[in-house]
Amino acid sequence: MEDNIDLLEEVTIPDLEEIVESVTIVFWHAEAGDIVEVNDNLVDIQVKKSIVTIKAHESGMLHEVFFDEGDEVMMDEVIATIVPEI
Repeated sequence: MEDNIDLLEEVTIPDLEEIVESVTIVFWHAEAGDIVEVNDNLVDIQVKKSIVTIKAHESGMLHEVFFDEGDEVMMDEVIATIVPEI
């Protein structure tokens, strides 16, 4: 998988159609080094009073996580990267 490092897939906070500037990371379902499949739960975020789960859009290795639980993150910010399977 490390051979695919130049093909990193970015995981971002999606545009949630609500008028919010930031969200809070609540819980990571995976950690750096874990293998994830498409549609696996990656991270729970809090938007206002709701919890939203972001799912993997790519199968591969969760390469790097840039924010910890409790961190506030701006919309569209890269929160992690995945090295895709080939």
